[in-house]
Amino acid sequence: MSLKRSPASTACRKGGCGGIVVNVEPAQTRLAEYVLPIFKVKKGENQQPVPVNFCGTGFVLESGIFVTCWHCVAGPMKEGEFYAAVLKQVEDKGLRTRCLRLEDLAQDSNGADLAVARIDYDPKPSLILADVFPEAGEDVAAYGYPLISAWPLPTADGRRIFEANARYLRGYVTQVFKSDNPNGSVIDSFEIDMPAPRGLSGSPLLKLGTSEVVGVVYGENRVESIVVASQVDPVTGDRTPETISFTTFALAHWTETLLAARGPALDGSPLGVQADLARVGRWSARATLGSLG
Repeated sequence: MSLKRSPASTACRKGGCGGIVVNVEPAQTRLAEYVLPIFKVKKGENQQPVPVNFCGTGFVLESGIFVTCWHCVAGPMKEGEFYAAVLKQVEDKGLRTRCLRLEDLAQDSNGADLAVARIDYDPKPSLILADVFPEAGEDVAAYGYPLISAWPLPTADGRRIFEANARYLRGYVTQVFKSDNPNGSVIDSFEIDMPAPRGLSGSPLLKLGTSEVVGVVYGENRVESIVVASQVDPVTGDRTPETISFTTFALAHWTETLLAARGPALDGSPLGVQADLARVGRWSARATLGSLG
């Protein structure tokens, strides 16, 4: 399968990002250092990035490795646009919202709905990749930025203010199975007893109470069941339609799919290998950022 790479941009790699409000609960401040909302942005006045659209959630691993779902960042780009993760930081002069460009962003060359990039940001300690995937019944959690709000500004250029509210969701693995994708492919998946609202795609699935990433949330599984069967009145012949109930579960990519992900940002090796090397200081996704775009 040919490698799909997100379009590059010559825009600045980092800087303030106006037009985005990121809200984080105090108890979740640590998770918010690793898990960031993703926006498509463009160059505005004074070359400062201006948000165009919210795209999903992603997370940072050791040494500036950034992971999300490919469908979050696969959209077409106009000239001057690029994808960026947005970080809310506390500094000496108060709060600052940083716009961190996703460099070398590309789809997993294995064809999975995953994307890997380099990012000029390396929080310590970092999230780590689990080497054993969870079984059915095991408690897990997800953290991300679903249900983003946006309001238009009274300007002629169509700018908007986006409000990203971080949410923590908890559930358990209901089954480990192969999910049939509408496009005909089969995805190795965890089904989780929790919702997956729009915008949660790309969020890390964590072993509950740890910083171990066991998967990546990518969508939902809508399961229907017939509560009341269709009936025909024997006298009038009138048909009563059946009553259907729907139950929705979150879906996440397997741990093994995540460990095997490849892309330009990983210098030709699987994500699991490079993350291990980065953890012991033998490789860094940030090493070549100074020479990019």
